[in-house]
Amino acid sequence: MNFKYSMRLTAFGLSFIFVFFAVARLADMRTDTAVFSDDVKKTVPTVVIDPGHGGMDGGAVSDSGILEKDINLQIAQRIAAIYKTMGVSCVLTRNEDIMLNGDETKHKKLHDLKARVSIARNAENCIFLSIHQNKFPQKQYKGLQVYYSRHDPRSQIIAEKIQSAVRNELQTDNVRQVKQATSAIYVLDNLQCPAVLVECGFLSNDEETFHLISDEYQKSLSALIAVNALG
Repeated sequence: MNFKYSMRLTAFGLSFIFVFFAVARLADMRTDTAVFSDDVKKTVPTVVIDPGHGGMDGGAVSDSGILEKDINLQIAQRIAAIYKTMGVSCVLTRNEDIMLNGDETKHKKLHDLKARVSIARNAENCIFLSIHQNKFPQKQYKGLQVYYSRHDPRSQIIAEKIQSAVRNELQTDNVRQVKQATSAIYVLDNLQCPAVLVECGFLSNDEETFHLISDEYQKSLSALIAVNALG
């Protein structure tokens, strides 16, 4: 790990301490929503965290054999742990290495995507946060990029907050901009709630893959995504 990168992580760690204590009051209010009225409960979001792929669908694969599905789940679980500490209600679409296609034998991928959308639709006051990794034939490409749903204007706000925070704190050379999702991104195209998909980095870039599988980097990235996904 190079010195410049280590210093960025250290600086972020210090800044996150302040962020963490800033949300402590929020955590106190959200820890037990049973004490609130129904009207108040409707204002407390449930974040549906969606680790992309899983099971027989490994997603992108690095040259060294790192599977996207595994990194997605690791980061999603870290985000869920942060929300638990904050007292924010959250749901993982999967918490293990599986596809969500039930007993279907045909069109497994479509049934998997429909199941993820269904989980989000059944969550009250949902924010949908899908975690993915990118890949491209040319190795030089790198950097997080966030896609947002066109169906709720809050989606773009959340996407821009995540993109900006990661650029400022972790990937200072990242010049990527958020993008509105097309119908090609099924989960974002079929949800009416605030919904974003985070491509955390490129598994085709060896240096970025090294960072994406490291505990230290995952912790920093997960914290930035978690705090800023709340809008």
